[in-house]
Amino acid sequence: MANVWRSKYGSIGFGYESTFGVVASSFQYLPAEVDLPDLGRNEADVAQYVAQFGGNAAPVINSKDSGSTLTLRIPLEGFKPGHNPVTENPGDAGVLGSAPVLVAMALGSNASAASNHANLIAGAHLESSAYDAADVASATSSAITTSAGSYTPGALVVAGLTSSDFQVGWISTIAGAVLTLFKSAANTAAGSDNTYGTGTAWLSDAEQIPISLRFSGEHAAYSIDFLGCMCSAGSISLSAGAVPMLELTYTFTGHSYNGASGTLQTPAKFNRIPFLGGSNEGRLLIDTTSTHVHDLQLNWEIPLHKVDSHSGPEGTSTRLVTDRLVSVTFAQRWKPSGAEDTIASGSHLWETRYEAGTAVDLQLECGDTLGRIFSMRCPDWIVSTQPKLEEVDGVLYHRITMHPSTFTDDTGSTAPADSLLSLGWG
Repeated sequence: MANVWRSKYGSIGFGYESTFGVVASSFQYLPAEVDLPDLGRNEADVAQYVAQFGGNAAPVINSKDSGSTLTLRIPLEGFKPGHNPVTENPGDAGVLGSAPVLVAMALGSNASAASNHANLIAGAHLESSAYDAADVASATSSAITTSAGSYTPGALVVAGLTSSDFQVGWISTIAGAVLTLFKSAANTAAGSDNTYGTGTAWLSDAEQIPISLRFSGEHAAYSIDFLGCMCSAGSISLSAGAVPMLELTYTFTGHSYNGASGTLQTPAKFNRIPFLGGSNEGRLLIDTTSTHVHDLQLNWEIPLHKVDSHSGPEGTSTRLVTDRLVSVTFAQRWKPSGAEDTIASGSHLWETRYEAGTAVDLQLECGDTLGRIFSMRCPDWIVSTQPKLEEVDGVLYHRITMHPSTFTDDTGSTAPADSLLSLGWG
């Protein structure tokens, strides 16, 4: 038994709060790295008189942790190990990894569908599709004609056979039985191939559901609960040759030394998304061109408004999402022969796009195994800052930062159709 809390050994779990700021009753644990949280107290700014030279007045203590944060990092996950694609679909208990579940809540998606702990960890707030045997009637790289399946505009689709290269794409329009893809796929399914279950998260204005985070060590006494947690920032690093890494920062409303719920907990196990590379069917499209970039990263910031309450935990009744600010950043090598380096009227191509407000599309794909497929769609994004020159290992690149503009080209009147950012797993 440990008589000290050894920093190497710990567990971090998340759970659904049925009441804001009241500790969750169940937790699912993550294989995450956790920064030590900054525990805080609000003190009244009162310069009290002191009765003896050299002494100090006791501080006037207000509520705990207003705006304090906790950051965790986790390799981006897919589905559970041993996932049976015929009988187990996203939305079923235990199929979707913790990472997609938490990302979907951070981005909004259909957050209210996560109405209890079981629904939260199952990913009820994602748009989920199910396996459909031999539903592909025919296919081209840009469209899949189906037989009788049910599909949703704006969702990820995966078609093929378990032993083949899968056709992975985003459904943009549905006309009768024809699913037209947002971008032409790298592979093409064949008649009588299957379609497989996918889960899609998307950017929405939905309010977050609060969670509790439990930080525990080797002894039962080593346990701290962080309450009323909501994601206030995050990122997914998507660099070539590397496993995508998810970082989430949570703003919490209070903390409680539990003192009885410690001991180490086994993290729930899920397949990791493989490293981004050609051997794993990786590619990045900018508009319709397969493109090489350095240090690609998706970022988001979520300003949260604290709603005061005289009866709420630590004087807070909830936190409300006031915006979701998403961006993509990457560096692209400057080479005279490249189409992406066209010079016109004294401006580089990326400068020209910046000056004209020209929208471009980004689509990232990776994964050649069911349960480990991931894709990102960024339709009609604009260059939002002046492209900067950046040195990368002795070579000049342009650093590009992009934000979404508007997009209305999908069919369908409900999300995830027309979403400005979508992440999909298959």
